Amino acid sequence: MGLSARTLTKLGCLIFKPSDWNLLKTRDEKVYLFWCRKRREELEGTKALEYIEMGEEKGYNTRYLTRHRSEWWWLEERDPPDAFLIYMFRKGLRAILNEAEALAPNTLHCVYFREKWYAKAVLAYLNSSVATGHALHRVYGDGMRKIEPREAERIPVPDPRALSEAELETLAALLDELDEAERTGRGELVRKTLEEKVRKILQRLRS
Repeated sequence: MGLSARTLTKLGCLIFKPSDWNLLKTRDEKVYLFWCRKRREELEGTKALEYIEMGEEKGYNTRYLTRHRSEWWWLEERDPPDAFLIYMFRKGLRAILNEAEALAPNTLHCVYFREKWYAKAVLAYLNSSVATGHALHRVYGDGMRKIEPREAERIPVPDPRALSEAELETLAALLDELDEAERTGRGELVRKTLEEKVRKILQRLRS
């Protein structure tokens, strides 16, 4: 399955679930990603080759990125990320847990965690204004902001090992709550609670 920043923004979610993918599919959104690492001679007589040839008829193979690949339809080989970070935003960072194990093209930054037990807590922090304030990013004239991969890597994040079990659980629960609230445009109150919790945690860590 495939995913884009546009489809995630339309959903308004912070946890992308298998049910979300199914919903997008029923809406005829672009949720499929053609992922094929075979060469043309290996695809004779297949539907995959027909699809590739259809792309060539439309000139997709002559575009800047595709014409520099060994085979123009080859995408980067990678595992589904644990989370996505939308790199174009207006209000604040938007980090989304990838429960559906979807893949994504280069319209999203892919986030991988060394260990899964702290993923929700870290993502809750990344969705706070505190994280946005510490993140280096470009601001354009129309208020749009953009964060590059190297800038995303440098966002300072509290060490999850320094947090108590209660703090980790609270942050994880707030991500769940914020996900539900954001889907219906009612995330303001939960965000306020999240901001307060994040600031308290950082204050404790600094003391």
